Amino acid sequence: LPYTALAGGAYGDTGARLTWLLPSERYAELSLERFAGGTYPFAAGPGAGSTGVNLRLGGDLGLEHSWLASIGTLRGDAGGRPTGTATLDGRVRLHIASLVWKWARNGDPSQQNLVLQAEYLWRREEGRLATDSATGAYQGRHHGGYVQAVLQPWRQWRMGLRHARVHADNTLDPALGAAGGVAAGVHDAWVNSAVLTFARSEFSRLRLQWDWDARRGRDRRLIFQYQMSLGAHGAHQF
Repeated sequence: LPYTALAGGAYGDTGARLTWLLPSERYAELSLERFAGGTYPFAAGPGAGSTGVNLRLGGDLGLEHSWLASIGTLRGDAGGRPTGTATLDGRVRLHIASLVWKWARNGDPSQQNLVLQAEYLWRREEGRLATDSATGAYQGRHHGGYVQAVLQPWRQWRMGLRHARVHADNTLDPALGAAGGVAAGVHDAWVNSAVLTFARSEFSRLRLQWDWDARRGRDRRLIFQYQMSLGAHGAHQF
């Protein structure tokens, strides 16, 4: 939910990335990204461009614990971006911070492991908002994030919980609109999910998921999936 509503297609846009693995004792990686900037929340058409910087840090704590943290920013233009019944000309800044903590009994994640993960997104917009009859200054502050936990108590079983939420400080910008699948005029939206997975083998698994979706009223969904893999995979390259 936070990525669809706040980041849109910004990180799926055409672009290039330069990455530098820093010479340090712990894992440290710095990356510079440049995108065409033609997708929401940036300009409606290609050519404006967006630029991002990201720093990732991580390491091990003993045999059973490891962590990974990152912080980054993405900046670009919103020249002529459709915004409800108006268009926005200005600058957009998207900041993202994340933290992942992993535990595995005796350092072996294939038997028992726990993954805790959280991300926070904050988007700032400034510029001019134009309608058919008027033009005025505009500022938008939108933020959101998620927290989730996935536990593998036994080799074939996994269970997980997630809470995701987004908030917009106004209804002029569709930050919680079509991009996030949220009903028009809604400032806050959230989705709670629970999942239970049973891996029958390396090739197939059963998955049961329950969602409580508050983007458009109160929508409750129960999803049952059977997944099968055919051909080469991580365990057998044939």
